[in-house]
Amino acid sequence: MKVLPHGQGGGDGPTHYLVRPDYPGRDELPPEVLRGDVELTRALIDSLDTKWKFTAGVLSWHPEDKLTPEQEQRLMDDFEQVAFAGLEQDQRNILWVRQSRGPP
Repeated sequence: MKVLPHGQGGGDGPTHYLVRPDYPGRDELPPEVLRGDVELTRALIDSLDTKWKFTAGVLSWHPEDKLTPEQEQRLMDDFEQVAFAGLEQDQRNILWVRQSRGPP
């Protein structure tokens, strides 16, 4: 897991980067939204007046590691439970996007 040093500016930059299929290297394996809503995330970021508006991070695996869809769902559930401890579902937002770097 890595937390990236991003979080300022509007919502179009980070959300567009995550899902744009024409980014170099994404021809054969375009990004896939696993959970969350791109437009809602963009709108929430844009609605904030604070300097730091979002946190971006990456969870990555060795190319030989293969997660099942059930393992992915469990990982997202467990991560959200820890990251958003004490917050209700309507008090937080997260956008999960898979960006593959090799055969799925």
